Amino acid sequence: MDRSFSRALRGLALVCSLLFATTACEQPAAHDEESADDYPELAFGHDEIMETWSLEGDHYVSPQLDAPLGATRVGVMLSTIDAASEMPELEARVAGEGEWVAIQNTWSEEGVHVGTADLPGGGTAVQVRIEASLVDAIASIAFNAVVPADPNVTPDDELGPEDEALPLVGDEPAVGLATEDLRSDLAGIGVRSRAQWGARRGRCSGRDGRRYRFAIHHTVSPQTGNVAAMVRGFQRYHMDSNGWCDIGYHFLIGRDGTIYEGRPLEQLGAHVGGNNSGNIGIAFVGCFDGVCPRSYGSRTPSDAAVRAAGRLIHKLSRIYGISVTSRNVLGHRQHSGQTTSCPGSQLLARLDTIRSLARSGGGGSSGGDTRPPPLTTPSTVAVRWSRGSDRTYTFTSTAPAAVVRVDYYVDGWRIGTVRRSASSDLRIRYRFSSETRNRRFEARGYNSSGAIVARAYGLIEPVPATAVSIRQTGHATYEFGVERAPSGVRSIEVRVDDGFLLRDSVSGNTRSTRLAVRYQFLGLRTRPFEIRMLDAGGRVVRTERRTFTLR
Repeated sequence: MDRSFSRALRGLALVCSLLFATTACEQPAAHDEESADDYPELAFGHDEIMETWSLEGDHYVSPQLDAPLGATRVGVMLSTIDAASEMPELEARVAGEGEWVAIQNTWSEEGVHVGTADLPGGGTAVQVRIEASLVDAIASIAFNAVVPADPNVTPDDELGPEDEALPLVGDEPAVGLATEDLRSDLAGIGVRSRAQWGARRGRCSGRDGRRYRFAIHHTVSPQTGNVAAMVRGFQRYHMDSNGWCDIGYHFLIGRDGTIYEGRPLEQLGAHVGGNNSGNIGIAFVGCFDGVCPRSYGSRTPSDAAVRAAGRLIHKLSRIYGISVTSRNVLGHRQHSGQTTSCPGSQLLARLDTIRSLARSGGGGSSGGDTRPPPLTTPSTVAVRWSRGSDRTYTFTSTAPAAVVRVDYYVDGWRIGTVRRSASSDLRIRYRFSSETRNRRFEARGYNSSGAIVARAYGLIEPVPATAVSIRQTGHATYEFGVERAPSGVRSIEVRVDDGFLLRDSVSGNTRSTRLAVRYQFLGLRTRPFEIRMLDAGGRVVRTERRTFTLR
């Protein structure tokens, strides 16, 4: 989603005018993903819609977006001001002559929405429109004009017998890839794996084992809200609209320094036209140029994100033997043949710092830690949760007496607040808009002065099938459990790191019949865990593996 843009369109719209590496033919052909980086695109914040779209009757109509190849599809990714809102009704057309075609919502989650519309016959410019009464619901919107790729392999073609038991969301597996797992040394620097952020199954078959350079991008998107949901949205946008086999980037970095695994490293990326071979694509989530929509947040990359990029490149350069120089750590626009301003002037100005951090050891400790500053008297909120049949979760906190308010977060997104009163037990209910594995949970407890005096972390999996839960129950103490265990499971064992077997502090045994193991750790860091579910005879029925950061 990195884009070229300028101050055209009345000086306010964000204009993306990418020239493709391939030439237009009389009959539009699907874009070759091997040479792909992006498609022509426009992006707007709410204010830019009001200032640059024209009011025609009861609709706001966008400026024209030129499509040099002759677009047959319009793709849209937008965020709504209210995270609970549905995607507003939108339409697209070939500019000036075509009939308006409804844009079909293909994916939504917590205020992030993706949709597509196929245009009969195609055209060289497109427009989008929305009813005037619905504009106030939109926080940001981007749309592109594409000739979608036509992958030779459909998702179902890559499913094997080992995938048959995967949990389903709609008609496709929620998580599960026919690719290599995230390397342990990348997990060790805080990279969130595809399974952890809830990636859709990819369908890529092109492998690329030759790694010798890096490309830095920005996503030209808001930085606020649930970044993990934004990453899931980028993946759906790239796949549903562009027709790509997966998200284009290999890694994405949030403003808080969290690093997300994108397209698996062993696969050819789609992020720099004509320069994808051997190139690892790293995208900063945000917009870092002077013409970015005002509502997208700071136009300056955060120090946490810059440090995370240095740490990631340091680790990858050691894995692949890449020298970190100005010749092989480049911004998107610095590659040959590019006509884009990506990664934006403000991020481009930080590349020397990123290279320096990568050469010197990688920018400090692992990213993704969004905790407030350390507390003078640290304390812990113990949180329990239970799942209802309607996908509604009830969260209940036990907190120190000084706590008068608890804020609950999932993947950095605040899902609710509850205040203590004579009749309150610090309980909320929340219904997830989509069910997926490995969502990071946090509870923050505030005193009457508004200071954070207690907190807790955990991992929650809002899926109807068997799920693993990780709950912080005290200082450096965590409980690992199984929810909705398969039939026949009578006990569990939990191993950490290289197979160290944990002893449950409640029962005193390594094998827990209460299907939960509580343990106080001496070292708090990112660690891999293995949860084995056993039948009455001690035979392993099922094994689940998770990586979680103990804080």
